[in-house]
Amino acid sequence: MKKIDERIKKINKDHEELLKRVKASLLQNRDLVDDEINHLKEVLEKEDNNVKQYNAIIQAQNLIVSLTEEILACNSIDDIINIRKKLNYYINKIKTILAKRNVSETTITNYQEKVSSLRKDIAKYIRYLKRDNNLSMIQELHDKGDQMTLEELRTLKKAITKEIAYNKRNLVKEQEVKSLLPVPISFPNLTETRMIEQPLRFDIWPEKREEIDSNAFSIKLPDEEVRTIGTHQLTIDDKIHFFERSAHKFTEQYHVIPTHDYQKAKVGRNIVTFFQNLPRYFHNKKLLKVIRKDYMIYYRGCDLVSYMEYIRQRNSIKHGLRCIFDQSYLSSEEVARLNSHEQCSIWLLNFCNERNLDLPVQYIKA
Repeated sequence: MKKIDERIKKINKDHEELLKRVKASLLQNRDLVDDEINHLKEVLEKEDNNVKQYNAIIQAQNLIVSLTEEILACNSIDDIINIRKKLNYYINKIKTILAKRNVSETTITNYQEKVSSLRKDIAKYIRYLKRDNNLSMIQELHDKGDQMTLEELRTLKKAITKEIAYNKRNLVKEQEVKSLLPVPISFPNLTETRMIEQPLRFDIWPEKREEIDSNAFSIKLPDEEVRTIGTHQLTIDDKIHFFERSAHKFTEQYHVIPTHDYQKAKVGRNIVTFFQNLPRYFHNKKLLKVIRKDYMIYYRGCDLVSYMEYIRQRNSIKHGLRCIFDQSYLSSEEVARLNSHEQCSIWLLNFCNERNLDLPVQYIKA
């Protein structure tokens, strides 16, 4: 019976781990759907001012968030299925509005992909909860102890074996999905504790180094099949091109809305620019939570961490106000690069150079 006790403990532990993972994934996909809807609102707002449909999307968005939280707080499968029906109604309501509007196919596809991941997680969560019935049956048989019949003992052992196999299979699947994502890369001189305490601020980096060899990066280049074929010493142009591609990719991936540049010696114009940028600041700073989560869990390339800091600084209200009223601040070389979309890649490269951060292990040519 001791061996059976240990196997039951393992079943319960693995079951809790599966529930923990699917809940975390569900929350993450809920946030991605929420951000995608924010992007859709920006798109629709640019096209026309249909207040009724715009308010309908806001209402649907709020309910998608709250209904997802209700699902996570609920342990009754029947209740979750009923909540899911309501959730699907509002998901489809947004889809119907998009279909009636002059929205690009790519925009609709992006939305569908996000909600599809959310729906899959809910279905997975229901499947895992259904295993509770099996666990209850196992526990009831086990509690009989010596009173179990031979047939009940066979049933118990068979049920335990089945649950162990189920948990193992699904835990492996979760791990395989995780392994398909970029491998996190650790950075030199990075204090992990401070990083966790202040996830969105990177003023914890080591002091700038006075002299850094700008050609010090040496990484492997893959061919069209993404196979490593040799070692190549990167030039400055190679590095700038790398960061240009990364910035473009991240901007599209996270739906970052570019802010307007401030201009020297044009205080009046910069005040107008500031108020134009204000809603963009709020939108982009919300995205930092998603970017930070991806950085902490999936990918720690210096291109992502430098891009995250670029977004944080460029979308700072303090930065905008100083650009209006402090011309010496606006004229400094570092701020001038931060304030220019065209020099974004140079800013990212300098950020990494100054902190001695290596480029990701693989550099894929366009």
